[in-house]
Amino acid sequence: MKFVIILGFLVLAVTTGFQDWEHPNDNMVTGVFPSEGKYHGNVPLIIGGVYAKRTEFPHQVSIQIYNRSGWQHVCGGSIISEDAVLTAAHCLLGREKYRFRIIAGEWDLTKDDGTEQTSLVRKTFLHPSYNPRTRDYDYAGLKLAKPLKYNKYVRNISLAPANAPLVNCSTSGWGVRESGETSPILQKVDIPLVEHTICAEKYQHINKITDRMVCAGAAGKGACFGDDGGPLQCNGFLLGISSWWNSPCAQEQYPTVFADVTAAIGLSWIDRQ
Repeated sequence: MKFVIILGFLVLAVTTGFQDWEHPNDNMVTGVFPSEGKYHGNVPLIIGGVYAKRTEFPHQVSIQIYNRSGWQHVCGGSIISEDAVLTAAHCLLGREKYRFRIIAGEWDLTKDDGTEQTSLVRKTFLHPSYNPRTRDYDYAGLKLAKPLKYNKYVRNISLAPANAPLVNCSTSGWGVRESGETSPILQKVDIPLVEHTICAEKYQHINKITDRMVCAGAAGKGACFGDDGGPLQCNGFLLGISSWWNSPCAQEQYPTVFADVTAAIGLSWIDRQ
């Protein structure tokens, strides 16, 4: 399956019930897509990725939605406390909380490894300044119905402090790969950060790169469909949330754009929920 053709993606979105995505133009895209087979969720790879180790990203979760064919992975997310997950606002937009669940400790989407913890969702909330048209303030949270139990497979990630060294960055997820190959295994890819002014120049004719966005990626390396909401981690801290990109994914001149959690003016809006 190839999702580099925007028309094809939009058809999939409509036929599977994902009908509320808005894009400022035809190239700026984010989104989810249906899975095939008996999986916990969708299964294609992140762009340019390799298999992650089982305990490498204990903060990574699969956010899933229930529809006619059962539970399907739609986005990634990051555990920030025992009962809260941080993801992208566009992943939750227009969806009722009872349709979601999260799976923590997930690695292979095709089977139970004995490490998974599943919880339904008690509440979903978007950042009050979220703009679905421009993807500015693309932050959202899920409050879990059942608290997670931390272990080596399931654990929270701390937000990157203002003075954190922004090196050794990577993103992870179960998103689509350019070749169309599929794998049930969690993928990761190491990606360099791209200077804000350079990224803004690259995207100047597509969408504004705001102060709430951070860019990372290289030719053949980046996030793609299904990686939405997943983490950009640097030196073990959460720096960003996978938000949007120019299609096709992971172009040298168009890095992945993440919502910058260090620019979210804190996460007090989550604590108040």
